[in-house]
Amino acid sequence: MLLRRALSSLSSRRFDVVVVGGGPVGCEAARLSATLGHKVAVVEATRDGALLAAPTGWVSKALRFASRELGTASGDRRVHWRDVGAYVENTAGRALGKTAAAFAPLVNEDRVEAFAGPATFVGTNKIAVGDATLEAATVFLATGSTGTRVPSLPWDDPAAAEWLYDSDTIMGVGRLPEHVLIQGGGVIGVEYAFILRHLGARVTLVLREPSLLDGKAVDDDIRSAIAGRLEKVGVTVRYEDGDVVSAEPPRTPRGPGRVVLGSGEEIACDVVLSAVGRSGATASLDLAAGGLRATPQGHVDVDAATMRASGAARVWAAGDCAGRNAVSPPGLLSTGLAQCHVAVRDAFPEEWAAYVAGHGSHVGEAVKEDKHAATALWIEDGVGAVGLSAEQAADAHGPDAASIAVPFNDTIKACVQPRPDDEFLKLVFQRSTGRILGVHIFGRDAAEMVQHAAVLVNGEKTIWTAIKEVPPAVTYGEVLMSACFRAVDDLGGGALPRKADDESEGSRDRERRARSGSKDDKMDADDGKDDGEDRERIQKVIEVDKDDAAFVLGRGGSTKRKIARCHVAVRDAFPEEWAAYVAGHGSHVGEAVKEDKHAATALWIEDGVGAVGLSAEQAADAHGPDAASIAVPFNDTIKACVQPRPDDEFLKLVFQRSTGRILGVHIFGRDAAEMVQHAAVLVNGEKTIWTAIKEVPPAVTYGEVLMSACFRAVDDLGGGALPRKA
Repeated sequence: MLLRRALSSLSSRRFDVVVVGGGPVGCEAARLSATLGHKVAVVEATRDGALLAAPTGWVSKALRFASRELGTASGDRRVHWRDVGAYVENTAGRALGKTAAAFAPLVNEDRVEAFAGPATFVGTNKIAVGDATLEAATVFLATGSTGTRVPSLPWDDPAAAEWLYDSDTIMGVGRLPEHVLIQGGGVIGVEYAFILRHLGARVTLVLREPSLLDGKAVDDDIRSAIAGRLEKVGVTVRYEDGDVVSAEPPRTPRGPGRVVLGSGEEIACDVVLSAVGRSGATASLDLAAGGLRATPQGHVDVDAATMRASGAARVWAAGDCAGRNAVSPPGLLSTGLAQCHVAVRDAFPEEWAAYVAGHGSHVGEAVKEDKHAATALWIEDGVGAVGLSAEQAADAHGPDAASIAVPFNDTIKACVQPRPDDEFLKLVFQRSTGRILGVHIFGRDAAEMVQHAAVLVNGEKTIWTAIKEVPPAVTYGEVLMSACFRAVDDLGGGALPRKADDESEGSRDRERRARSGSKDDKMDADDGKDDGEDRERIQKVIEVDKDDAAFVLGRGGSTKRKIARCHVAVRDAFPEEWAAYVAGHGSHVGEAVKEDKHAATALWIEDGVGAVGLSAEQAADAHGPDAASIAVPFNDTIKACVQPRPDDEFLKLVFQRSTGRILGVHIFGRDAAEMVQHAAVLVNGEKTIWTAIKEVPPAVTYGEVLMSACFRAVDDLGGGALPRKA
């Protein structure tokens, strides 16, 4: 475990950086600051000061996986809480152990020190912990949030101690209720409604709003799908009836109590979970003593662009405790981590520039900050989203905004592995430019899939980019390409018109021969012969003239490569028609789309293999000692604490030392074929490891493994963290 001190015997300590809050956002601030050469103190008031890189809601994440592994979809069988508790306890142990192991090198090098106890400002950049004071030039606040308690509920009544819970205390419920009433239709309320129902409890969800997840920037179609799924699994939902006018706790411990709603409906239940919002956990900090301001909701008032706290002090806040956001939507760990990166880079611009430039010995590309964070909601099968929803796009662009929804069951993979009929991907795009404005996914592993979409959205790519990205065969990546093809059809009014009889294949062939410099422009007038020669030419491109296609795609016989060669062949055979098609039949202008050099490929061996670009061996042949590689096990991720993987599953990053270019990514493990398409965008875009380390993946996803590999590669280039400050 990390070294922790109560500080009772220490009068004063000075550090370069003090981080208040040892949760995931605080851990990230500490790790980045220490990596940039600073001596860091981390103060954590709970868990005896132990740092925990898992999210504040890690218990609900563990419960979600437990409910899916131990429970049933319909909730028709009650699960013994002893089994659920063991699942949660094992997750906690793995998460604490992983955090300690990750910080061990920094602790051993005397870069990070963790302290136990509540923190309070006693001056500008001075923080009291116990009887001592920590001073630092820079302070990061990452204290998170606390559950809001509505006054109409009897929070102070001892009889309600094991009956009434908020979104923090529910983690210690310690039993499976017979009937639970959940107040609040936000993320936490809906999440627990599914969890407890799958474990076998009866669930009634009451909310003030006319729809679920109101104001949470969730696409309307996804909200409707979630509402339908709640009804399907047997959760009773009462819309516009979320006010509790009176509550009577149970007369016996863990017995039934009663709640009366605003409509007059009386509901008997043995547990009440009130999840109606969260406030910044700043009350004990005494922000005013530190020269800082709090918002009416108890958050730290910050500059939304930099996350720097209002006032003269060098203080930044990130995550749920921050009042405004450089990255939205608020309230999610995904955006909290992205805000942390914004804050650290704003606090230490010179050190960050030196770090990403490889300590001065390498030159990184100019890395543009992402405008839209890829976010995940752990609701039912999962929600992944990036960019504008259809409703937000309509507000921003009016009739120039459009959307296309494609069910997962429209893919070839769904023939092998069918999905529920309500799972889909929704593409939001701009008609006039074809820009991809947003992607919203409801279904299994949505959080893993959305990072590929985030590259397209933040790169301001168009639908024409996506239709040339042939996904690995028999993967759900097909659903995004399908949505983009449908969007192209929508822009142009469908397929191109049929050619007139006089627009013969012979005319097209003569034009093609002229373009290719052929001296033989003579063609037989017989259409049948023309058709035969044209088919022969396409066959030649696919089967015989492999040099061009193989150069672009790599030799091999996988289905993915065959499909990609087919695209090459068709575009070579019909260049004018293809140009007209991707330009929206002449009424829209698509971007200049560069063909991919490396196809993302999949092998369906055991849990799966996904690969794109050069292997370590090929890179060594091509670049000699300038080539390097880093392998990271999936079990090094936070998600593996909740859902462990076999020890032999990993991601291998191949890169060029002199430039930092990502030359290849190779994955062995479950859903490797689904994951590799995001890597393909980086490889084919000739991106560097510095691009990937600024792409904060959705929280608690295996996307963390690629970012981790790139951070290790940066360390490898520069010899580790920056030198300690004098």
